[in-house]
Amino acid sequence: FRNAHGKEAGTALVPEVARTLKDLMRRSDVLGRWAGDGFLAVLPGCGIDPLQRVAERMKAVASRVAIPWWGDRLSIEMATQATIVELGDTLESVEERLSASVEKVKAGKGAGA
Repeated sequence: FRNAHGKEAGTALVPEVARTLKDLMRRSDVLGRWAGDGFLAVLPGCGIDPLQRVAERMKAVASRVAIPWWGDRLSIEMATQATIVELGDTLESVEERLSASVEKVKAGKGAGA
């Protein structure tokens, strides 16, 4: 998004997407910025099937967020990945799983949410 529309456009759109996504979440969930214009959501006690449904809902809702920008309306198409944190996982091991999943999707070998 930032490559196509510039840093300022991303800076304007990302907080709007964040507010919209936060409205979908439970009080126990946490949503934060991750890697520039990405987000990381932590959903305690959420199994893989509900997690995938939440990811799909987040993707759908985020795609409807639009901001006026120089006579145009800018929106995003969000990709989502989900994983369950297991006993013994570290932040690094979770990040590695998610990164591997993203790379599979980019290579056309995975479904991706």
